[in-house]
Amino acid sequence: MAIPDEKVAVFVTQKPTKPLPPKKTVRREQEVHCVVSSRHIMLASEHFQTLLSGDFEEGLALRKTGHVTIPLSDDPDTLIILLNIVHGATRKVPRQVSLELLRKLAVMVNDYGMLGSVEFFADTWIDHSKREGLPGSYTEDVLSWLFVFFVFERAEEFKDMTKLTQRECDENFDQNAREILLPVAIVDSIHQGRLDAINSAITVVHTFISKYMDGETHCETGMDEGLRFACDSMLLGSLMKGSRKIGIWPRPYAPFIGQNFRDLAKAIRGIKISDVCGRSSGRRWTSYGGFEGNAHGLEKQIEDAIIAAEAGLAGLELEKYRKEG
Repeated sequence: MAIPDEKVAVFVTQKPTKPLPPKKTVRREQEVHCVVSSRHIMLASEHFQTLLSGDFEEGLALRKTGHVTIPLSDDPDTLIILLNIVHGATRKVPRQVSLELLRKLAVMVNDYGMLGSVEFFADTWIDHSKREGLPGSYTEDVLSWLFVFFVFERAEEFKDMTKLTQRECDENFDQNAREILLPVAIVDSIHQGRLDAINSAITVVHTFISKYMDGETHCETGMDEGLRFACDSMLLGSLMKGSRKIGIWPRPYAPFIGQNFRDLAKAIRGIKISDVCGRSSGRRWTSYGGFEGNAHGLEKQIEDAIIAAEAGLAGLELEKYRKEG
């Protein structure tokens, strides 16, 4: 309700009616009119402050007649929650919402520049949802959470969720993320991080394969040339066989269909590398499926490269992308 002598805006949006019987295919909608205090909405929203205070058609009409009708395409139920916050009707504002509704609220808050007005309630909604548990692996909910954390400026959660996404998303991430309306800069950073990490992990294995295929003898501990040649050959064969088994021989290239970094790193760590020199020496089984100190140090070098690639997938800093946005 508008107070006396105050200019008002009427938001008009559409709400679907109850579904018709199954044989009917016609969809019906009804208009929903929301009477809004122009003063309140201008204080709460950067978008409407610009629209109604400047020389836009809506602003001119408001100042001339004292009221203006603004058609919107927003979901009315979501819009009403925000309008209740803006007008101080806080008892009508839910203290907990579903992830789907939270994402819709985030979209509207982002579009209309209303973060400052709804931040308290946003924190309440997010904290309640966190108590129920955030995704621990990459699921369809992760992208919604990414957008929510971005809009409501939850830097720690945003970094954790982008880290999870970098390590576990596949080649379909780009398309799915843009459907959720994630900013392009965030999508591109996660996309490139995934490609770089996968490429680095594959490259270290192929570097050793190329090294042992070059015709030179690399084993230095065999008792004679024949044993050294046999040692190199066994190491090369086990590398190639293991690589083929996990799908990285022949070498794949971007966009690395069906691959995510987490699973690839686990598979590479599981490659059994054998050599002649280590077969009779004492070897200790490691948690990654190989022998520590085996294969002339290749296992350690591969492990170091995987760890370095993982370190590059540490999540994104929210501040950078809020500034860019």
